[in-house]
Amino acid sequence: MTLQVPFHQFVPTLHRLLDKAPVYVAPASGGSIVTAASPENNLIVASRHGESVARTRESLKVQGVETTEGQWHEGQEPLSMAEGCAVPFIAAVSYKTDTDLPGLWVDAFEDLPTQVLALKSLYDEFRSTGELSDEISFEEFTRIANPNVVIVSPEELASFVRQKQSQENPA
Repeated sequence: MTLQVPFHQFVPTLHRLLDKAPVYVAPASGGSIVTAASPENNLIVASRHGESVARTRESLKVQGVETTEGQWHEGQEPLSMAEGCAVPFIAAVSYKTDTDLPGLWVDAFEDLPTQVLALKSLYDEFRSTGELSDEISFEEFTRIANPNVVIVSPEELASFVRQKQSQENPA
């Protein structure tokens, strides 16, 4: 049996019904899902939260609840009904290369990255793979590469898909 409650009611419900049950947080479409269970009583308490796993775990920690990654579910289908993990933020960086063609680097982030965080991730990756000398500072790298950073939110990604669907299936 599963009881789904609003996120703001999860902790009070947890204390009332499951007391010391471990709490699990997993990515879900558009945020995360929080679950706790009592297998002996055949009871799962679940809640959806519109924030990332990291932010959801931090919110629960502030309320005195320790969490771990995972999710309780009945049967074969997870409670979130998600087709995988939460939709990430996409960061794309174009940059100058030694050739006539520009470079393009793409990465995904669970939380909204700043442009500087995306550039720093690119810089760190290039240094760790040997594509960039350890002698080149971050500031020098950004001057030489002349990067352009674009960050696409999960909402924008969904909008792109909807636009394509409406073009393919005009009313």
